[in-house]
Amino acid sequence: MGADMGIFRHYLTLVLFAAGLLFGVQAPNFVDQYEKRIDAHLIEAKAQLAGYFKIADKLYNGDLNGLIQKHARSDTEAFRAENQILIANYDRLQRFELAHGALNSPLVGKVIHVLFFPEKDVLKETIHNYTAAFPMTTDAILCGLAGAVILCVFFELIYGFAVWIAGRLKESKAQRINEKLSQDI
Repeated sequence: MGADMGIFRHYLTLVLFAAGLLFGVQAPNFVDQYEKRIDAHLIEAKAQLAGYFKIADKLYNGDLNGLIQKHARSDTEAFRAENQILIANYDRLQRFELAHGALNSPLVGKVIHVLFFPEKDVLKETIHNYTAAFPMTTDAILCGLAGAVILCVFFELIYGFAVWIAGRLKESKAQRINEKLSQDI
């Protein structure tokens, strides 16, 4: 049974290595598609506020916050209602500018941003519309190998821990049996 488990473990490790490689190769492609969506949303957000920026340039030295404050203090209900939309669009623009800035980094920084600090709606959109590709770029190959190694190391750690626990349980059981036998004698 030990040899069979060794073969099974060997093939399982190979399958996990291949899965990690395939998954890792996709990372730069996924980040690229996410980044393109961020860029598109940023362009859209700027276009939505273009008229307001022109007014702010003309009346408030380019300070959109001055225009926002003027709308908030207005006696006209329509301006106060419009202000909520203006604030929401301006906040959205700032979020996309921050995400765009975070994505202007090496691949590792981009991956960290997408994993831990993504724009949730854009991430969902990217996942939903993701198109798999196998680019043979240096980044894709390195990410693929990193994914494969990480998955295999993780598996080996879990397997090693499980074997250690099983050994400790077996040892404990043997010790209890020996204690019981010595008490019976």
